[in-house]
Amino acid sequence: MATISRILLGAAVCGSLCSVTVSAEAIQPAATVPGPVAGTVMTPGYAEAVGQLAYAWGWPLVNMHNRRAMYSQVPQIALLGPTPVAPLNELAMLNDYIDPNVKIVAHPNQDVVYGFGALALDKEPVVIQVPDFGDRFWLYQVADQRTDSFARLGTVHGTKPGFYLLVGPNWQGETPKGISGVFRSPTHTGVVIPRAFMADTATDRAAIQPVLSEVMMYPLSRFDGTMQRTDWSKLPALPLPKTEGDSKGELSWVTPKRFFSDLNAVLAEVPPLPGEEALYGQFKALIAAGEQDPAIARVLAEVAERAEQQIVDPLFLLNNNGVRLAMVGPAPSTTPSGARIT
Repeated sequence: MATISRILLGAAVCGSLCSVTVSAEAIQPAATVPGPVAGTVMTPGYAEAVGQLAYAWGWPLVNMHNRRAMYSQVPQIALLGPTPVAPLNELAMLNDYIDPNVKIVAHPNQDVVYGFGALALDKEPVVIQVPDFGDRFWLYQVADQRTDSFARLGTVHGTKPGFYLLVGPNWQGETPKGISGVFRSPTHTGVVIPRAFMADTATDRAAIQPVLSEVMMYPLSRFDGTMQRTDWSKLPALPLPKTEGDSKGELSWVTPKRFFSDLNAVLAEVPPLPGEEALYGQFKALIAAGEQDPAIARVLAEVAERAEQQIVDPLFLLNNNGVRLAMVGPAPSTTPSGARIT
């Protein structure tokens, strides 16, 4: 979902800058660019324009913020319905294909065995085990709070078996002996999603189990230089909580009515990338105006609901993702607007 923010941000920057000429002397270093002066009047129309950009830009970060909050409440490695869950800085694996009705993530593949873990690298670095997968395809998706990948672990990267360390942006510790590589995340929050190919046969289901048992993640303080193992077929089941998720789609990790409150927390926990300082200033001023002016608060509530329907919902449709290819034959029928496919 980081693509949303890049597309919208690029369009906004081009629209505001491409038609103006600025002298070199007038350009300030990014770190010194201020936000609006405190108390600046913000009209409903301006709030609507900035609010829509904030929603598109901030949606992936709020999504990850809320996922971390949920996983911070997980008491043990277990199954939550059909979904593997684990406390922060650990992961849980399935031992077979994922249930197609799972709603914790949209569009899972049906030829791999999945796992999932949430990162809290401000608490402690974590170790990820990579067993010997042989000639089996495998990939660990490791993403920061912006949902950008920051580690290369998988068949396509030629990764060797061993132990790999994930650290936060400010970690200055010593790398223990036995660690094969270190990957630094630009944010404290992130996710790790392992997957390994499995043929739909009884023989391969049995063959993959010893390998899966060594797919693990745990805090650095538990690292002892040996491959730790878990029998993923014996995970306990946790009771399913009540959620606000759409019964036909992915669990709603971003709730429009709480979005700007959640975004305020995100702006405090995720530092701006170079060039984003002015955006942060605008978004903070927008949120402050909404807290002080009921009319602006109403605009932001309406913007959030509309942006979820018009910007985010359509991206859950597969035909709205990727690059369009030349059609051969009649065009396929379209899915009704706003429907979410999982």
